[in-house]
Amino acid sequence: AHADQILSILMDPSADEKRLFGTWAYQENRTVLHHDTSVLPSREMARASWNFTRERDASLRNPVSITYDMKRLQGLETAHHWLVTLNRNARIDPSKVVKEMVYHHPSFTLDAIASRPGIKALNGVRRTWFTGSYFGFGFHEDAVKASADLVRDHFRNLP
Repeated sequence: AHADQILSILMDPSADEKRLFGTWAYQENRTVLHHDTSVLPSREMARASWNFTRERDASLRNPVSITYDMKRLQGLETAHHWLVTLNRNARIDPSKVVKEMVYHHPSFTLDAIASRPGIKALNGVRRTWFTGSYFGFGFHEDAVKASADLVRDHFRNLP
């Protein structure tokens, strides 16, 4: 579960759980999987795995959009680029859209980051275990790593 959902899931959260998980908020990210390379820099040499764009109509809520070039990131050998774009206001060619999704990613405030050691210390105290992407950088891979770390640190000697 996301860190901002924990308190609504726990039947009787402790004062420490309320204090530590109360620091977390999440941001909605509109996400599009597509093949429209017009969202990438026009110069091939300027393209990267992560491509940031500040659009003319950017707001404080969505100041930039980002496009991940999955072909470059994952070394894909495909005829076209697989692109994942978050929070773009400008149009993506609809004929090149594969799927549209909404994800929620943690907002890393100083208080939220400072809560992580305390949350780890709660593991097992009330027969409850906490793990998620909030222990890393907010990506799905971070949730997997945090779960593997939890198992390694607390359950390696199980029968």
